[in-house]
Amino acid sequence: MTQNNIENNVLSFEKDLVNLLNDLQNPIKDSEITYLSKKASKPFMYASLSSVLQTVKEILPKYNFALSQATVQNENKTIIQTRLIHASGKWYTDGGVPLIARNTSDPHQLGSSITYAKRYGLLALLGLDGDDDNDASDMNNVDNMKIQQRG
Repeated sequence: MTQNNIENNVLSFEKDLVNLLNDLQNPIKDSEITYLSKKASKPFMYASLSSVLQTVKEILPKYNFALSQATVQNENKTIIQTRLIHASGKWYTDGGVPLIARNTSDPHQLGSSITYAKRYGLLALLGLDGDDDNDASDMNNVDNMKIQQRG
């Protein structure tokens, strides 16, 4: 491969990645759970792994990317590593999301951890929003706490 071809592949990869990231839309929040706090229970909407994958997989080919999510051993931890592979052979990857389950011998717990890691890894890698923002809404159960968003 000539230096020119290598430079063109790098430019193509970078251009396609920037265009992909700019063109992506947040997935539909199609699932709900109840968030339990010490004082109340609140509904919490989130995008399921299926919703995230549907959103992402529809647009990846347009920019010459494919998705890979694999279980990897990293520093004695098992992680799910998310990677976008470009047609040029270059890739874009995250540092991985650790698999955490109380009982790794329980297939249901392990499966839930894998689903969680895949979902969060993909959302983080692509800068997508897949959850209602409730991080501060129940912070230390502060009485009469008001949250205002700036528009």
